Amino acid sequence: MTKTYPIKTELDFLIARAEAEYREMEALLGSIRGEGDYYKEKAAAKLAAFLHLEAQFLSRLEELREDYPELARALEERKNYLAALTKEAQTMHLAWR
Repeated sequence: MTKTYPIKTELDFLIARAEAEYREMEALLGSIRGEGDYYKEKAAAKLAAFLHLEAQFLSRLEELREDYPELARALEERKNYLAALTKEAQTMHLAWR
């Protein structure tokens, strides 16, 4: 049984979305496996692995923000794409609410 957590922050929203996309891709991968198309199956498996890693990355970033906010700020200052990711997450989270 999957444990669920309330969506409190914009990163929580992105984590939930990434996990849902991963579950959808796993289901799609299961249906593709029966087709016998090796390259299609390989591509779907790689995409599923990417989505799983994305959810893990976002979870770790959220943990860092909660436990060590000063380190999270330092990381976000050094990695410009994290600021863009956070801004996009805020926009999507507000639209979802």
